[in-house]
Amino acid sequence: MATLAYAGGELEYLEHGEGPPLVLVHGSFATAHSWKQVRLGLEDHYRVYALNMPGYGHSTSSPDVDAFLNGRYALQALLEYIGNPIHLVGHSAGGAVCLNAALHLSDHLRSLTVIEPTTVIALDLMEQQHVRHDIEDMFKVYKAHVESGEQHAARHVIDYWGGQGSYASFPEKFYQAAETMIPQNLREWAAAFTDTTEREAYHALDVPTRVICGDQSAHAMQQICANLVHLLPDADYALIEGARHFSPTTHAADLVKCIHAHAAGRR
Repeated sequence: MATLAYAGGELEYLEHGEGPPLVLVHGSFATAHSWKQVRLGLEDHYRVYALNMPGYGHSTSSPDVDAFLNGRYALQALLEYIGNPIHLVGHSAGGAVCLNAALHLSDHLRSLTVIEPTTVIALDLMEQQHVRHDIEDMFKVYKAHVESGEQHAARHVIDYWGGQGSYASFPEKFYQAAETMIPQNLREWAAAFTDTTEREAYHALDVPTRVICGDQSAHAMQQICANLVHLLPDADYALIEGARHFSPTTHAADLVKCIHAHAAGRR
């Protein structure tokens, strides 16, 4: 993987394909390689960049800096390297990072696609605190198991978003890797729960945005996605039939079509 310097240290990324630049930002418990099937499907149309976000792989992170801010710094460094406006695509916590970064970097974006972003503030802005409380209850259980030293604590958050049995469906080699990613995941949750973005900031985001959700995804996530379409001035909503939260691996071909359909008209 190639590397470049950014405000938080060093950033790893993959670079493949030809065409307008398109950046893929993975979620928690993932890496740039998690996009493999999506990346391969887009490379005929775009110059695709897939990052190891701060705290993942060998990309370094500033532990005292908010995870959203670290992510924005990383994207800003990549934008400077690319030198042209990009299509930005993010999944889960990566989607939340992309959405937050877009509020500050909109002039550098041709389009934005967020796939089930963990943008908890969207619930508060639509006065759906009861849904937020359900997420917080899950997080309390998850954090308690982390603090008790449970080896498979990550299953609590993965099964919440992906459905019961999602964690067990991953290959054995994933479990050890997931355990090493928990500290960064906790930083991402801290950023999500302390996000103070105001309604007016979303209303002012003048970037063509597609919000993608699986039609089998958790109620809380479906609500977040629907709220974002309401809050953003130029957004549409795409449902992936049969998909849950981990669609970049389970429904890659559907995502490729959905991402390309949104980005192709904005080259």
